[in-house]
Amino acid sequence: SNFMQASSNMGQVLNSMIAQTLLSQAMARPDMQAANYAYWQIPNSLVNPPQNMEIIVQRDGSEPGAKINPANTRVVLSLETKNLGKLGIDIQVKDKDVKFVFNTQNDTTQKIIAANGAVLRKKVGEKNFKTSGLLVRTNPTLSTIKPYLIPILDLEALLKVDVEA
Repeated sequence: SNFMQASSNMGQVLNSMIAQTLLSQAMARPDMQAANYAYWQIPNSLVNPPQNMEIIVQRDGSEPGAKINPANTRVVLSLETKNLGKLGIDIQVKDKDVKFVFNTQNDTTQKIIAANGAVLRKKVGEKNFKTSGLLVRTNPTLSTIKPYLIPILDLEALLKVDVEA
């Protein structure tokens, strides 16, 4: 029992360390190339058992230690709730212009979020921002943050090596 709990805790620590290591590497995704991101894990008690909500925020510039510019950034959230399941939310901010992309695991959740788009636009407008884009789609792959964290290999840049026994 104690061994199993210690093993589980060690697994969580290793997962966090791996995520931090991956984030420190250059991104190979074309839409995120040369970007510098801050990464956080925040306890999420909206689901049982509690899990971490993951957040990445684009920094202003690609140099180490670059600051986050709230007027020009990208925020990606990954969380799970009891009623909606896993969600990936990609928010892009440019001055007072905000674009949202919600990635859900199923069509039911997609329809619920899409039906509440007007409420989101109104709430964003109350904060003196304009919602210029609101896309809600069923995309289980992007409902987690891992595709944003793990660099994708550029297969064109790989060299083929033939090995004969």
